[in-house]
Amino acid sequence: MEETYKILENVIPKLYQEQVHATMMDESMPWHVMDNVTYNSWETKMGKSQIGFGNSNLYGTVIGGFLMPLLYAISEKSGIPINNVLRIRAGFNIPDPSNPSFNTPHTDATIENHWTACYYVHDSDGSTVLFNETLEKFLTYDKTQLDNTKLSMYINNNSFTKLTECEPKQGRAFVFKGKHYHSSTCPTNSKYRIVITFNWT
Repeated sequence: MEETYKILENVIPKLYQEQVHATMMDESMPWHVMDNVTYNSWETKMGKSQIGFGNSNLYGTVIGGFLMPLLYAISEKSGIPINNVLRIRAGFNIPDPSNPSFNTPHTDATIENHWTACYYVHDSDGSTVLFNETLEKFLTYDKTQLDNTKLSMYINNNSFTKLTECEPKQGRAFVFKGKHYHSSTCPTNSKYRIVITFNWT
């Protein structure tokens, strides 16, 4: 039976880890303010807004090219092949004292058979929470689109159930089936939390 998730330690060499961190902190990094770091275009905005910084898709950019060997390393060490890269995105969470729990549960794509990997750029607090609930649960009866009403009720009633969670550690990659809902958590003890997310089939 195929594993739902894997945690890979030191997925890339230490020098590359440091270069990735330096790149994310460089002034040329295209960070953009987002009023909700978990919002996706196919989902109605719901739940609590989480202000932070991010970018839509680095794939095909210079920075994306710099990060591709990282995805290759994740693929090789996890044993999960890459057929098509859907997205490379970096997220920059900042402390939010008013929101001590996890952020809004979401998926990164509406494709059920895809994989997601969260690469942790540096040591911080603010775990990634993986839930038992999957995309299929919230699709319409014909499975062509997301039922935002059902999803909104589930979120507002705090009905998601935790499967596992992964703490940020530099060099660590949290790989899981992309159909599972997941969520970031804002840091409380760290100044910031940077995670690079890869989505592929």
